[in-house]
Amino acid sequence: MKLTLAHVADARLALAQHIRAFGAERYFSDTTAPTVIIHVRAKVVPQRKVTLLKELANNPENLKLTMDPYEFWPWYPEGVSRIIAAGASNYIAIVDESTVLKFPIVPPQEEDVYTIGGLNYRRQLREAAVKGLEVEERILQHLGPHPRVIRLIQRHRDGLLLENMANGSVQKYLQENDSKTSLYQKLEWAWQAAEGLAYIHERNVLHCDFSIGNLLLDSNLMVKLCDFQGKLLDSDGSIILDGGAAVNTISSMPRPDYNICNQKSDIFALGTAIYIMITGQSPFPGLDPIDDEHEIQRRFRESDFPPLKTLYVGDIVRKCWMQQYAQATEIMDDIRRLQGYEAERLENRETRSK
Repeated sequence: MKLTLAHVADARLALAQHIRAFGAERYFSDTTAPTVIIHVRAKVVPQRKVTLLKELANNPENLKLTMDPYEFWPWYPEGVSRIIAAGASNYIAIVDESTVLKFPIVPPQEEDVYTIGGLNYRRQLREAAVKGLEVEERILQHLGPHPRVIRLIQRHRDGLLLENMANGSVQKYLQENDSKTSLYQKLEWAWQAAEGLAYIHERNVLHCDFSIGNLLLDSNLMVKLCDFQGKLLDSDGSIILDGGAAVNTISSMPRPDYNICNQKSDIFALGTAIYIMITGQSPFPGLDPIDDEHEIQRRFRESDFPPLKTLYVGDIVRKCWMQQYAQATEIMDDIRRLQGYEAERLENRETRSK
């Protein structure tokens, strides 16, 4: 594996996004450090990465003895130019203006880099990622073209070629443009997210990892769902495909077995996505999704929610979290009603200003 300074910019972005995927930003105050290591366990000191990079640059023969199997160095399949995002199992990289490649964070060949134990761990991680991509491909083929579903272009030797969503995720867009985004626009995105969820449920697909980070925006700022490594069900409810997806803590519906996903758990996660979209923050901003996982689960289980009465979409979010919606189409109706009120309010304000 040849490391060059050309990888550093991608690595910085991948590191920050990978750690955000695990909800552990507070452990990384220095995400600009010139390192190309991504650490899943999240609590490693950033300065160690800088030291390690310098050590390897001066003594590359120490690579095998130094590498930790829980650290991930960006690799570049043929045809990709730069990595733009990283999740728990996969990278997303630009191929061209209209296309991205989704591929495993673990490269196919690593024999000379890790100990046998570390290599076995990473092989298992890669095998799970490859299986997830195979399931995602089949689910996207099953769903077919739809305005709320990311388009599968074709299979690639190292992953899946998907359409490039020019404006990234709703989460990222709002981090940069929240003050310039109207409430009506946010409600429209919430409606489109619910529309996408209603469609995949109609097609017997469970997302199982629904989040604001998996709502992407195209060049026209229209929402499309991505990351389909959940489940495809038969008409009798039996599982045909299972990609192993699991939702994060702040989007996870309380239930006896957190490995079980259904339409209600997807709708619960939609409620969290809508809450973050409108408020700009997590439901429990003072709690860490990793360290405080049990407390977050307790609050959801006991309906100890953040204040919702004064929130414009509070009733919708509450009904999602309380499992009072039978299907996502009901959420679409409630959001349209709110949009009508908001449109009327804006019209009256404009009339008064004349």
